[in-house]
Amino acid sequence: MFEAIRQRMFFAKIQAELKAQYNDQQFVNRVCQLPPTMRLITEFREHAYFEGAKIAPFLYVLIVLGESVNSELLREEDRNLSASLLADRLSKTNSNPAFRVAHISVIHEAEESLSKWDQRRSNLPAPEISEPDSNEDFIRGSGRYELRYKIQLVQKIRGKDLISEETSGLRSDDLDGMKSMAFMHKLAGKEVELKDSATGKSIAIDCSVIEEMLMWVFGYGSLMWDNWETKHGCTRRVVADLPGYCRRFNKASVRNWGTKATPGPTLNLSKLDTGVCRGIAFQFPDAQKMDILSYLEVREGKAFPLHEVVVHLEDQAKVSALVPLYNGENVIEGKTAKELAAMVLAASGSDGTCLSYVNSIADKLSALGIDDPAVSDLWNAVNNVA
Repeated sequence: MFEAIRQRMFFAKIQAELKAQYNDQQFVNRVCQLPPTMRLITEFREHAYFEGAKIAPFLYVLIVLGESVNSELLREEDRNLSASLLADRLSKTNSNPAFRVAHISVIHEAEESLSKWDQRRSNLPAPEISEPDSNEDFIRGSGRYELRYKIQLVQKIRGKDLISEETSGLRSDDLDGMKSMAFMHKLAGKEVELKDSATGKSIAIDCSVIEEMLMWVFGYGSLMWDNWETKHGCTRRVVADLPGYCRRFNKASVRNWGTKATPGPTLNLSKLDTGVCRGIAFQFPDAQKMDILSYLEVREGKAFPLHEVVVHLEDQAKVSALVPLYNGENVIEGKTAKELAAMVLAASGSDGTCLSYVNSIADKLSALGIDDPAVSDLWNAVNNVA
């Protein structure tokens, strides 16, 4: 009984993921409840390396749509719609090379399904796929490639033997989330190939895209200047822009820089379509992720959950970064710059005066050559009131 309930909940999550992409429950039911697809998903639930991961619903829907596009049990219109939705999901993986490598088996199979659909519609013969080199070793996976295939990692060029004692016995689930960091760093800058030993098909991977597996944090306030990052293995700090947001002194500090009786205006970000917030992006090895998340959770508090955003680095590169955004109740609304300045001068908390807080932000942004109207207007108002 309980297993049947868990099974229904499991399929409900997959259907909810697909419905979020295309809000038609009848279509979702048709593609998710195909008997072959349900058997396949049930098999995955028992063995997939990504089962239980946050990304699992996304990957399961890739599998569902991949099965649907060429299913003779579906109407042509459903197959065409499945192909469109699958292409949209696959396009999202192209912007994240590390993610593609981590889940190459699932993504490649989905791409093959889409390719077969394209070929069927255009009546083109399937392309030939070259055989790999002979220098190979098995990486036994625990996902779909465990059930159907044995994956082989093959050195393609550059002379060095990638298969060493350190990589023998590596499982494909180690690649999920880039857990095997040392191994992935060894692949940086090389070209390797994943081979399905059952069919002889191979997938070429340019590993220059995974020189390092990284995480980024975007700072727009005190994170920019107190050197917190040096204690957590920061490997790079760079000026960066966050489009669609702007600074606002609309968070009332009732502890660090003020009290409940005299709250201090502190920084937050507000959404603004035409806005751009310039700050600092901090780069860390992905192996530090849990340590950094724990630190930021304690430092920022539960009222400042981390959100994933896209920031633009000064070299024009775009990276995904985490940024703390306030979602609590201590919000200051409807105050003029003069009224905020009076609050700044009156407030003091456990970390010092609110005046020193605003002064530090103004000095830091000035040193970085950042002219932010929210900061300069408040600082000018503070000086005029004082």
